[in-house]
Amino acid sequence: DEAGVEVTRCMVRHAKLFIMDKDGNQNASFNVPYGSTIFVNDGDEVPAKKILIKWDPYTDIILARETGVVSLKDFIEGETYVVESVEGGKKQMVVVEARDRKLSPHIEIVDKTDKILAGGTILPVKATLVVTDKQKMDRGQTLVKIPKDIGKTRDITGGLPRVAELFEARKPANPAVMTEINGTIRFGDTKRGVRKIHVMGVDGEERTYSIPYGKHVIVHEGDYINAGTNLCEGAISPDDILHVLGPAAVRDYLVNEIQEVYRLQGVKINDKHIEVIVGQMMQKVSVKDPGDTWFLEEDRVAKRDFFVENDRIFKMVIVNEVGDSDLEPGSMIDRAEFLEINKDLKADGQELATYRKPKPATFEPILMGITRASLNTESFISAASFQETTRVLTDASTAGKTDYLQGLKENVAVGRLIPAGTGTPGFRDILVGAHDIGEEVAPELGDAVA
Repeated sequence: DEAGVEVTRCMVRHAKLFIMDKDGNQNASFNVPYGSTIFVNDGDEVPAKKILIKWDPYTDIILARETGVVSLKDFIEGETYVVESVEGGKKQMVVVEARDRKLSPHIEIVDKTDKILAGGTILPVKATLVVTDKQKMDRGQTLVKIPKDIGKTRDITGGLPRVAELFEARKPANPAVMTEINGTIRFGDTKRGVRKIHVMGVDGEERTYSIPYGKHVIVHEGDYINAGTNLCEGAISPDDILHVLGPAAVRDYLVNEIQEVYRLQGVKINDKHIEVIVGQMMQKVSVKDPGDTWFLEEDRVAKRDFFVENDRIFKMVIVNEVGDSDLEPGSMIDRAEFLEINKDLKADGQELATYRKPKPATFEPILMGITRASLNTESFISAASFQETTRVLTDASTAGKTDYLQGLKENVAVGRLIPAGTGTPGFRDILVGAHDIGEEVAPELGDAVA
């Protein structure tokens, strides 16, 4: 480290540390941040409460990837960096936004013959250098420190806007760029400060991403990354997680991020409460291909209705050739009815009708904020009890809607048992009691005993 003491540093991103018991079962796992100091070795036996890793949560750092000499490129005082005084009167270079976007201040590690050992590390705006030009560096030593803007979210007044942002599924103000495929990193050209990064997939697929000027690129040339990995620093958009990693990943992300805000205040909330809300945020799907259902493309429908409709057409057939029947081409009828018609035609020696199987609809999951999810629910009682009561009830009455009371809120509003836990419809008619008591009352209850 900077004091000359030999330490173990994490040189990769997305590293994990696992605690295993004697039988090889996993007891705990921890994310190991890039640049953190590790106080244990692989295979060590560790007692409870031992410090495993240590890092500065308020600062990002960039480490030297090879042992060599520092070479500063595109560093022009007053243009790409300024000199600022820090504690103790020491002066350090701080990267600033350059007027000339063609200039891209970066650090290279070279050997004595100026051969590049580690490629250029692009520095973001506000990065503070802790090294000087021509300084000798060992692998793993700190080159740059970058302050994080997270101090303001440490108290509840800063945390509540973060909770609102997550529950409303808003796009972050400063989103990170996330890769959609597995592949190897290749750096492209930099035009007007915008860096092109190519991800080369193993099957020949290639994706190109543009990193905005001043962003901290956190991947290196030649790195192999998995889908869902951030290419630069920034907040993660829930929509990106849903698109790349799927519904389960975005559910876990929302629960963990919301819990993190309350955890900082020492507030314990059971995950199930947040999971119910997140479930409501993901209650609808967008129809990708309507197939032979009554949906339209890009319709937003409840998951339950989507699967009910797909199950309905599964029992149907679509008429191709009518033969000598009275059916119409392209009509959809029940499979059993179609087979009965063909049976009668065959008995009369007439030409049989032909059919094809109906094509089911396909969908994409969507994430809605709680306000939009509440107003777009199938139940008008639930929607009216939230916001825009007059409009919701007027629309429901003019459309002649029927509320079947299938959700939680509408049942609470009318004073019925909610369809959850012991109130689930499948459990309502079950008689709980001793076996011999059940036999005694069974004749009286008839079909009520399950």
